[in-house]
Amino acid sequence: MKRVNGSVGTQGQVVMPPDHGESLKGSLASHTTVTVSGDEWHETKERAWREAARERERFPA
Repeated sequence: MKRVNGSVGTQGQVVMPPDHGESLKGSLASHTTVTVSGDEWHETKERAWREAARERERFPA
């Protein structure tokens, strides 16, 4: 394994992100104005996965 741009990876596959002092929520907070209540979280997450799957079908890697 080797460190590239702060990430640890092997043969081009990143296996561990660089360390940071913030949570993912905190890191992304300045990039969105969307908020989701605890009750809405499950459906929001499921909808995002469905949309990502459709997008992948349209544009395979």
